[in-house]
Amino acid sequence: MKAKPNPAGSLKALPEEQQAAIVEYAGEHSLPETIGWLADQGIQVAADVLAVFLSQRQVRQQLNVNAALVQLLLEELAWEDPTLSVARIQEVGQAFFSRMALANRDSDLWHLTQELDLKRGRLDLDRHKFQESLEERKAAIRQELERARAGGGLTADTLERIEHELNLM
Repeated sequence: MKAKPNPAGSLKALPEEQQAAIVEYAGEHSLPETIGWLADQGIQVAADVLAVFLSQRQVRQQLNVNAALVQLLLEELAWEDPTLSVARIQEVGQAFFSRMALANRDSDLWHLTQELDLKRGRLDLDRHKFQESLEERKAAIRQELERARAGGGLTADTLERIEHELNLM
């Protein structure tokens, strides 16, 4: 299966300074005027390609702004409470993006934030189950070692090596 061509790819291939100049010009002019301006510079582009390029740049800019806001928020929270846990940081980020999705009536972002939160919850549950299983296996191994030690089936040196390799010491 062939990948879909990126309609804004030709403009994305331009140097960053030129891309920024296009965005700046388009911010003050209409789409047809911007297409004409680009044509004067030897860049032929269709209206739909330019529109996709501009909206991708806008989304990227908004994501950068959002990331900076979240970083600032987290820095302020950390300053107020240096004992801030990773779980609390995740809660704050989740709340920020959920509120932003609701404020912008962005159902895709809302869905994404909820899906990520659900996946994180599943990962936490799986991690907890794994830790419990690991502890149960370690306990069973310890019991077997104690029985072997009591029965004299293994030398003290062998028991010590087994305990060391299994991190039971």
